[in-house]
Amino acid sequence: MSKRNHYDEQKSEDCVICFEPRMNQRSIFEYFSNDCVCGKCRSYFTIVDDVFDVLGMKVHSLYAYTSYFEDLMFTFKEGADVALAPVFLDPFIHYLEKTYKDYTIVFAPISKEKLEERGFVPLEKMFEQIRLKKVHGFVKRFDYKQNKQVAGKRKDVAKVIARNDVSLPHKILLVDDVCTSGHTLKAMQDLLKGHELKILCVALHQTTLGKPKVKDNFA
Repeated sequence: MSKRNHYDEQKSEDCVICFEPRMNQRSIFEYFSNDCVCGKCRSYFTIVDDVFDVLGMKVHSLYAYTSYFEDLMFTFKEGADVALAPVFLDPFIHYLEKTYKDYTIVFAPISKEKLEERGFVPLEKMFEQIRLKKVHGFVKRFDYKQNKQVAGKRKDVAKVIARNDVSLPHKILLVDDVCTSGHTLKAMQDLLKGHELKILCVALHQTTLGKPKVKDNFA
């Protein structure tokens, strides 16, 4: 991915990824879209928009976690390129608001170390345009990177995640940016007994996409 310029130097009608005109290679169906990404860059995303069985949970995923998606996510999170925040959910804003109406978004937690390092909460930025109530209902006791753990150790994330003292409503939409093994979402679910839960990840890892799809009417 080429080095990006400063966001405040970018024209509002340009793609936030490649800085070419947003109308570039858009289909007739996308022509009047408010998407911040041009048609060419959007074509590199692999949309799945389906529900998968992950550790016995029904997980709604919007994208496959491809190398292209991984590069964008890394630039956004670790490169602190907050201008990329809307690229992930722009095509789904109204869809998500309608699908999960009356649900409150509860974010997967970020460690204090990562928050200090980045200076922002990636999930907050990604879901900023979604007009649903949002709450931070969990804390991460210390930084724990699941993709650096061997498969058998990933379930240990349950020892890292805890509830905070925030009161949560009955209908909750748990959200995470990427689902690799599902253990983070499972740890959160296990701490919310008695709530009506839906689970959404922005992208599902390719290995998890092989799990059986499950029928669900989402909301």
